[in-house]
Amino acid sequence: MINLAHALDRLTEAQTFGVSWYLKDLAAGREWGHDPERLIATRSTRKVAIMMTLLSAIACGEHSLEQPIVVPEEYQHTRSGVTQFLLAEPTLRLHDAMVLMIAVSDNGCTGAIVDLLGLDRINAWCRSIGMTRTIHRHGLPLQTADLQSNTQSTAREQAHLLEAILVGSGSEDAAQRLGCRSVHCAMALQALRGQQLRGKIPARLPETATTAHKDGTGPGMHHDTGIVFQGDRPLYLLCAYTFDVPDMLADGESGRSAASRFIAGLAHTAWHALEEN
Repeated sequence: MINLAHALDRLTEAQTFGVSWYLKDLAAGREWGHDPERLIATRSTRKVAIMMTLLSAIACGEHSLEQPIVVPEEYQHTRSGVTQFLLAEPTLRLHDAMVLMIAVSDNGCTGAIVDLLGLDRINAWCRSIGMTRTIHRHGLPLQTADLQSNTQSTAREQAHLLEAILVGSGSEDAAQRLGCRSVHCAMALQALRGQQLRGKIPARLPETATTAHKDGTGPGMHHDTGIVFQGDRPLYLLCAYTFDVPDMLADGESGRSAASRFIAGLAHTAWHALEEN
């Protein structure tokens, strides 16, 4: 474990852009991190909390997974997801819009779901589970790195959220603390396992690994947060954020590539240290 800490530190120190990350060994409870309490612009990693707020509303009967939801045409003008390619104002089942919000990070679906719930409801849900520094500000993200114009959180709070979902998937008492039932936590994990943007945490992991994760991207920001499983066994969780990433590094590599490679390196290093234990 000392070797793991040193390897993670070396990876972190080698970066020329800002990083904040948190890693937890889910078997032994050991933790590592670099500036995990730093407030960061979450970008699309914010969508995990939106999903769980929606599932809590479904659990209490306010909404149904089968009910229709319309994606407004003005929300389709985005480069994220698939509703941008559909005819104007597509109607989806609420469950399907939720899955598209996570699996392909569809911003049109996200905006429609946030409108359905309201930002106040999402922020209140976050506070109710202890995410006191997390603030959701918009249904659709603005193309800015300014922290006060973004949804903000910390790597540690996002890790707390993921672990709460994992525990809730196997415990009704734990799920109830999230305002839902175990079946809803399991549904959330299934959506996260369906993530199609796989260039960060999963990129260097073996075929025996599965990852329930949500990535995020913005101006100078490339993120990923997730739970890594060895077979059915939850091995570790990693929430990794980068910021002030230039378009191009001095060596000619794109900033997106370098940031993604860094996050993949964290996940790869953790895997090889923890999968033997």
